[in-house]
Amino acid sequence: DTCQDCHMPRVRARLTQKTGLNLLHKKKWVGDHRFLHGEINEKSIEMEASFQDNFFKVSLLNKTVPHSIPTADNGDPRLYLYIKFFNGAGIEVDSVKEIIAPQQETALPFNKKIFFQYRLFEPVSQAQIVLKYQPAWSKEKELIWEKMVHS
Repeated sequence: DTCQDCHMPRVRARLTQKTGLNLLHKKKWVGDHRFLHGEINEKSIEMEASFQDNFFKVSLLNKTVPHSIPTADNGDPRLYLYIKFFNGAGIEVDSVKEIIAPQQETALPFNKKIFFQYRLFEPVSQAQIVLKYQPAWSKEKELIWEKMVHS
């Protein structure tokens, strides 16, 4: 398989799109140049998290995209993993951020769990985990999912 098999599927079309000139060409099998891409959503990345002793452990699994995500030869797409830790009174006691990007060689490979582990220095009763995606062409981050984990 190639990138083009999924992102530039073959369609019957005329090579020339300009009105008038397109009538001079027969329809042929050509690649769709819109460079289609699927969306990263809650079903794409599975998350497991647990409190163990004085540690909080998180794993991420790219379940549906048959290559690393995010991926790019050009640009700088990123996934952002934000974790906030709260004590029994609901007060935030710590937070961490992970940047998952091909340029940092941290992109999520297909069907392989990636693990993160954090040492907890204060009593924590719950963690809020948020995953956001920032495409290479955007300054905005898109929410993929947000979850609460209780100890």
